[in-house]
Amino acid sequence: MSADCLGYEITRRKEMTRAQILSIVIAIIVGCTILVLLLINQDILQLSDSSDTQKSKQIETVTIERKNLSRFIDLDGILDYGNSVPISPSDSGVLTYIAPQGSELKRGSVIFRFYKSTSDIEKETNKQQIASAKAAVASAELALENLKAPATAVQIASADAAVASAELALENLKAPASAAQIASADAAVASAELALENLKAPASAAQIASADAAVASAELALENLKAPATAAQIATANAAVASAELALENLKAPATAAQIATANAAVASAELALENLKAPATAAQIASADAAITLATINLVSVQGSIDVAQVSRRIARKALCDRAYAINSPDLIYLDSICPVNDIPVTSITIKTLTNKMFSFSDDLMITRSNSLLNAHQTYQSALVSHTSAVNSLSSARNNREILNDLPKDNQLVQATESLNAAKEQQKVLSDLPKDNQLVQATESLNAAKEQQKALSDIPSAIQLTQATELLKVAKEQRKALSNLPGAIQLTQATESLKAAKEQRKMLNNLPSAAQLTQATESLKAAKEQRKTLNNLPTPNQLIQAKSSLESAKSSLSTALAISNTLNEGTLGSILMYGDISVWREFREGMDPGEDVKQLEENLFVLGYADGISQIDRVFDTATANAIKKMQAELGLIQTGSISIGDVVFLPGPSVVKASQLVPSLGINVSSNAPLLSLRTTEKIETKIGQAGDASTTVESLQRVRTSIEVADKELIAIGSNVKVELPDESKVSGTIREIGSIAVWPQGNQTGNPLLDVSVSIDGNIVFHQWTGAVVTVSITQKLVEGVLAVPIPSLVALLGGGYGLEILEGDSTKLVAVETGVYDDGWVEVKGESLTEGTKVIVVGRW
Repeated sequence: MSADCLGYEITRRKEMTRAQILSIVIAIIVGCTILVLLLINQDILQLSDSSDTQKSKQIETVTIERKNLSRFIDLDGILDYGNSVPISPSDSGVLTYIAPQGSELKRGSVIFRFYKSTSDIEKETNKQQIASAKAAVASAELALENLKAPATAVQIASADAAVASAELALENLKAPASAAQIASADAAVASAELALENLKAPASAAQIASADAAVASAELALENLKAPATAAQIATANAAVASAELALENLKAPATAAQIATANAAVASAELALENLKAPATAAQIASADAAITLATINLVSVQGSIDVAQVSRRIARKALCDRAYAINSPDLIYLDSICPVNDIPVTSITIKTLTNKMFSFSDDLMITRSNSLLNAHQTYQSALVSHTSAVNSLSSARNNREILNDLPKDNQLVQATESLNAAKEQQKVLSDLPKDNQLVQATESLNAAKEQQKALSDIPSAIQLTQATELLKVAKEQRKALSNLPGAIQLTQATESLKAAKEQRKMLNNLPSAAQLTQATESLKAAKEQRKTLNNLPTPNQLIQAKSSLESAKSSLSTALAISNTLNEGTLGSILMYGDISVWREFREGMDPGEDVKQLEENLFVLGYADGISQIDRVFDTATANAIKKMQAELGLIQTGSISIGDVVFLPGPSVVKASQLVPSLGINVSSNAPLLSLRTTEKIETKIGQAGDASTTVESLQRVRTSIEVADKELIAIGSNVKVELPDESKVSGTIREIGSIAVWPQGNQTGNPLLDVSVSIDGNIVFHQWTGAVVTVSITQKLVEGVLAVPIPSLVALLGGGYGLEILEGDSTKLVAVETGVYDDGWVEVKGESLTEGTKVIVVGRW
């Protein structure tokens, strides 16, 4: 208890300390002495006898002594125990027993019991949580296994192919258009322009002339065919021979590195596709699909519950609105069936629209509030319906995905993948094989044909050649005839699009690749190389740590779900008192981390006689510990879980008393976790030590304390461990020891002009307990020896000096001498003095004794 609260429990100690009283006494005595001397000097005060003999009778002397001086102070306090501890149940249920007020509970006592029931929904939800947690564990284990496994040959080949493809793409992007490409594009544009121009314009004289020339040319060709070959014809034949020779030479040359890399990539890609098609679904894929179904099912159940809650909330809001309307006799709603119908018809869109239009026309504020509540409840219900539809679709999709994993690949898929692989391998093989005989024969034959054509120029044209030339002449004449006809719309559109495409193609040849294109190609190549590099690297420590952490997290979630399943049993639960200084901060169960709290639990089980199977009291929670807990739970009539949740056991220093309260829970009420049912106040601290031979020894310390306070100015009088005297209400005195001194000063409530105080706690020595004086006011006497062996005189011997300070009138033979002194500590009518010529045994006159 703070010094502030303590001031309300006890009568405030004397406002004036003994030190203050002594200071006033000194001042009064010194003042009176000065007054007497002044009166004598002024002959105002006359003595009855002026003889020396009479004066000697009026003067008294004292001797300067060497003494030990001390200070003391009395403090009022309350004899009481420490603060009470509120006790709450670990779960919710119906209260069946609670310890009576004022009863003393010891180790192993049941503080209260309650009956817990579990719904089917809670059990089903827990099953789904366990299934989901198991799927997460399987997925994490597979991820860790894949991280540790080396890359396969197929993965390496695929990565190499990706790098080669990215390099080729970047190289093609950076290379400028060749002269041949530009010339070809220019020719295409010119040809398209000419074609469109010719199509649009009527046949010009030049075109007619050209057509006439073509006819003439065909006629000439026919004539030339009949005539011997010209020099131009011979040159064309020579060019054909050169082209055939070049084709044969290329056929004999080996494949380039780029061609080989592309072929390898195609083979690797086809092999990977066929392998993936044949491989069955992995455990991770199945577990993931099952987990998706589980999560979708949980979501659907949760959404269904949300719909029910939203529907009930909407009906409640609607009833509250209509009740208010009838209460205030509002005609706007009473006769409006869409809002407050006679029968409980569903809420329709008309209802909502009507209520929205009328809500702010109500004069009653409560009507507006309840209208808004109904609108919000309806909106919540509509949202729940949408969520339900989404949840149904998600569950259906998850189930479809799961069924797909069970399907085998179709025959046509396998055939197609196999054919693609064979084709890629054939293409790969072609690059590494030498040209076949038939290829060489074909190329040789083409060369021979060109040579034959060359040779034919010197031969007489055959009948076929004459026929062909005649046909060409016929076509030229038809073309000449077409110049007189107008072009159709389709022809114009086609020619326009051809010209546009040719210009776009030509424009692209002049443009350099954009920065974005180069960046994208570079990043693609970089990513491909990084991917290839990772196949050679072992997983980093961080990757392994992350994978292991994910696995541990999944296992922890599974353990939590399994632990929850152990708490879903119906039956009696309770709270048990055990001794110890470590509070329960986690659940006690198999698999938990070792700790001193486990050792503390096992010590209590041993002392209570439940630890027969525990071979050693240690920090490990094992099967023997769980069995001991089950034995205790069975004997106390509780559910036998073998584990302890927070609230099932309360660790306090020792025996505790149920604190009296005006609010006593009744049996049969519903209780919930974190809602205190009672409070316990510990009276003794029990320390238990278990020897190697299995014997237990205990030490007992009373926790009865005197709670008091001391002014900050007097703090130097006390220290932790200081001995004090405690006076009980029956005036008997006992020894005590200061245990605690507060570090924060507080001001007395309602007395802001008072001095600041510090809280002080005092224990009774010898473990003596005074139960009968619990809560009574006692007096704490504190004594401090301040100085030892100092010169001291009685306070009345001090003489006040006119210039300030004090002096002593020292007797030297028949005369006296006034000596100035410094005063120090005072105690019990004596004061410490310092000054010249002061020695132990010196006689000092006590003025005013007559």
